[in-house]
Amino acid sequence: MKFRPYLYFLLAFSSFSVWASAQTWSGILAPSRAINWSRAGIPGGLPSANWTQCGSTIPAGSSSATINSALANCAPNHYVQLASGTFNLSSGINWNKSNVALRGMGADQTLLVFSGSSSCYGLGASVGICSTDGTYANGPPAQVYNWTAGYAPGSTQITLSSTNGITPNQTMVMLDQDDDGYVGASASGTSVDSGSYFVCSDQYATRPSGCGSEGGTNSYRPHRAQIQMVIPTAVSGNVLTINSPGIYAPNWRSSQSPQAWLVQPIINSGIENVSVDATNTGSNGVLIFNGYQCWVSGVTFVRTGKSGVFLFQTAHSLIQNNYIYQSQDSDPYGIQFEISADNLVANNIIQQNRSPIVLNGPDTGSVFAYNFTILNQAGSNGNWSFWNHSSGIAYDLWEGNVAAGFADDDIHGSHNMITRFRNYFTGHESGNTGQVNPIFEGAYNRYSNLIGNVLGTSGFDNLVQEVSFDTSTAIFVLGAGNPGTSPAVPSDPLVIATAMRWGNYDTVDGAVQWVVSEVPSNIGSYGNSVPSSTALPPSFFLTSAPSWWPAGKPWPSIGPDITGGNIANVGGHAYTIPAQDCYLNVMKGPSDGSGGVLTFNASACYPSSGSSQPLAPPTNLTLSVH
Repeated sequence: MKFRPYLYFLLAFSSFSVWASAQTWSGILAPSRAINWSRAGIPGGLPSANWTQCGSTIPAGSSSATINSALANCAPNHYVQLASGTFNLSSGINWNKSNVALRGMGADQTLLVFSGSSSCYGLGASVGICSTDGTYANGPPAQVYNWTAGYAPGSTQITLSSTNGITPNQTMVMLDQDDDGYVGASASGTSVDSGSYFVCSDQYATRPSGCGSEGGTNSYRPHRAQIQMVIPTAVSGNVLTINSPGIYAPNWRSSQSPQAWLVQPIINSGIENVSVDATNTGSNGVLIFNGYQCWVSGVTFVRTGKSGVFLFQTAHSLIQNNYIYQSQDSDPYGIQFEISADNLVANNIIQQNRSPIVLNGPDTGSVFAYNFTILNQAGSNGNWSFWNHSSGIAYDLWEGNVAAGFADDDIHGSHNMITRFRNYFTGHESGNTGQVNPIFEGAYNRYSNLIGNVLGTSGFDNLVQEVSFDTSTAIFVLGAGNPGTSPAVPSDPLVIATAMRWGNYDTVDGAVQWVVSEVPSNIGSYGNSVPSSTALPPSFFLTSAPSWWPAGKPWPSIGPDITGGNIANVGGHAYTIPAQDCYLNVMKGPSDGSGGVLTFNASACYPSSGSSQPLAPPTNLTLSVH
């Protein structure tokens, strides 16, 4: 282990009120490196909580046609109720009506067993929540306007060449621009490294051209991977007003031919409290296609195909309190995103899935919090739990999760300004010889924020930092290229130079690291001053513990200021999180993640604070996260 200059401070935990007048990350992160994440998801939670049932409860044994008809005929702000029991469905459930929900009696009571699937514009799923508008990025979109003003970060007014077809609080406006090095509306040229905030979706050729080992995907318009999805609140002439915090990235500019294209989404629709079993079909579980403020809540997914939950061009939606068991595809995902923004993914339990949460397209402003994954597939094919796998991902927050590891890869392009706060990533998975690092930042993934995390497995990791792409047991792999491609992607020294590391505990040092040299205070653009204190807020997106947080459990549960935690061999800096307690204590899941599908009911795991007894956490736990 190399010697590093340490700066020690007296640890002090500030009260919540200190942070009330500003973003909770103020004083830790520079404003250029973070956004207001409190807006992620659906404001106020599930809108269906106060809705009325439409029609009579549909009895077990009914067909997909009966359920689909009930959904099609349901009045706005109503839900279709399914009874307890098993529904053997020979085709999928699919609806395109806003302000409608499908609800069961609980994921352990209402069991949807599929032998057929539905389709949304060619994408198959057991359950499809689909807009009537089939517009998608590479379609191409029919309505494309030039974006002529309002590029600055924080801008809440943007000007387009036209606003025809844009309805306030309904239309999703997709803002994009040329990748660095490309010019013109048709994006001609080649990728050129800006040496700073770099948006690239080209296969690496020779420095400074290209970045990825394979190049971009078709989930966005060619060579226009930078996307921010906004929903205007007002239209005046050609000017759109959007909600604060407005424009996120600092590199929007006229030279990159910024444009806007439109999607008319399905709004306020979701599925709750059922089990979706796709064992016999191998199809996706739930697909949300062009959705705004949609949700999947309290659902069990059993042996789905590519993904349990697939969000395609979806914004401000909520994926919460679900249990996902296995996926059948050769490249399986638990939750998959493909062009998305400002979503909230929280309290999900994902078991025996190689890639539990994957961003397979551009995403901005989303929050992934308090999720628990266990037994990612072992062997040389093992993968990280959380995986940024597309160009155009920026300004996302990952907070309070317990999992094996996190990767910003360099396969399909670059990512910028990704924040990880108060997570516990073990790196090690029993039997996994593939990906074993808690934090992997591939080449061209810059301006990372790694704050207050607990990292590593005692006795397994033996390096703090590595830059090569191999199976070393390092806590951090930062800036690694890919020598296995032709030409080989080289390492990127700017990944380390621009990364912000502060207050992380790792099992190699066996101590919390407050290291001035690991704060990018002298890099010029988008640098970060050394924080004046080691006090960290409980959350970067919440101002107080959520209502479902058990009354007897410390909040936050992970970080340098936590003492006496019930997870062994991490210096007392981590307690189990509620999703983990649910898996271990309520569902009685094996500590190694093995075995068959378990019984799950969200209401048994996430009671509202004060309304019922809190979950009893395990004690003196030695956890093997897979």
